[in-house]
Amino acid sequence: MAKTEIPANPTGVIPDAHIVAAMARYRAARATYNALPNSDDPDVSETPEERAQWEHMDAAENEIMERVATTPRGVEAKLWLALMHFESPYAREQAALAGDLDFFRAREESLDWGERLIVSAIASLRSMAAA
Repeated sequence: MAKTEIPANPTGVIPDAHIVAAMARYRAARATYNALPNSDDPDVSETPEERAQWEHMDAAENEIMERVATTPRGVEAKLWLALMHFESPYAREQAALAGDLDFFRAREESLDWGERLIVSAIASLRSMAAA
């Protein structure tokens, strides 16, 4: 029996497609969650609709975290997700959700050091991908 090696990038396979797709699912669930009305009951922290969106976000986050990125685009998705987890004003959260690097670059001096490092890494990855 002949030994057959699996090519590093088989034709038709998009590198980091699973990460990119999971990030799209996360963004969609987050946008839906943000548009939902909050619970009016002080004893209920989340409505069933909100909880369902958190479950979608959690599943997408886990997939993004567990997959190994092999491209700048895959690593960038992981960094945007990390940036969304900082305690930040809503405008920053929305900019991270949209992948708006210009928003963050324009406000770099007001960012925490960790956020600044992530923004710098994302800028570097975009430069690599463009080269």
